[in-house]
Amino acid sequence: MWRGACSAVGFVGVMLAGAVAARAADDSEVRVPEPEPAETSRGRQAVQLSLSGSLIDYQKQTLTPGAAADDSPQPDSQEASSTSYTLAGPGVGMGVGYAWAQLLIGARVQLGSTMVSRFSGAEAKSSTISFVPRVEYMVGGESARPFAAALFAIDHSSSSQPVAGSDGSGTLEDSSTRLGIGAALGIHGFLNQAVSLDPELSVMYSEGSGSAKVSGGGFTPTSQDYSLSTIRVLFSLGLSGWIDTGGAPPAPPPRSEGPAPAAPAAPAGPAASAAPAATVAPTEPEPGAEPGTPMGALPAAPGRSPNEEPKGAR
Repeated sequence: MWRGACSAVGFVGVMLAGAVAARAADDSEVRVPEPEPAETSRGRQAVQLSLSGSLIDYQKQTLTPGAAADDSPQPDSQEASSTSYTLAGPGVGMGVGYAWAQLLIGARVQLGSTMVSRFSGAEAKSSTISFVPRVEYMVGGESARPFAAALFAIDHSSSSQPVAGSDGSGTLEDSSTRLGIGAALGIHGFLNQAVSLDPELSVMYSEGSGSAKVSGGGFTPTSQDYSLSTIRVLFSLGLSGWIDTGGAPPAPPPRSEGPAPAAPAAPAGPAASAAPAATVAPTEPEPGAEPGTPMGALPAAPGRSPNEEPKGAR
């Protein structure tokens, strides 16, 4: 029994020594601090250069002629609408802006020109130039940044077309200037860190005035002033280049694979038992045994002296 107890104590000592060694190995590992998240495009500072063209362009115009100088009745207002579906539109827009974190302030210039040839060989020409300051608020991450923009516009349009007169062909010249305000929703989809595709849907309302003048072809030179209001819905696609001015944002940190596994602890050798050797306590003599009889010796048979030899032993 005592040998089994000593073996159990030795086994427990070996197990405790192994656990202490493993704990010491864990505590000795170097704790590598987790890298701080890299700066994303939210804090980016960059110059934006853009080109854009219209894919769908809807316009509704209301023209109200001014009062005639000779007190003649004023003509009624006239309404006209047009919708065009083109790959790049009749013109192109160019813009520049500066992005600071989530805010972008910039301006675009849109140029448009059309020419229509009629069967008679006459040509009608028209051109439009727009200056559109804008303020964008961007959200999102690195690859896609949706935005909402406030738009302000100054539009100038001019056109020239032939008209038939008594003496031949005259010319009708028209020009107008309008001030507008609007809003836009879109997204900057980054192909890489320096280039993005920018689909955008914008709505603009503008008001202004213009004048039309007829001359030549036997016409008495006359002019007519009018007021003009326009509602425009435009879906456009742009291409932007981004030039970092605050330094290129650092590359994102590599994915953490977790702490390196610790080297397995060397198996601990048998630990010397520090427990004192067990001592055998004196054993009480069994009942009926003679004093001095060793433990385990059989008592003498009753009725016979311990020193008496059994009969027949000689």
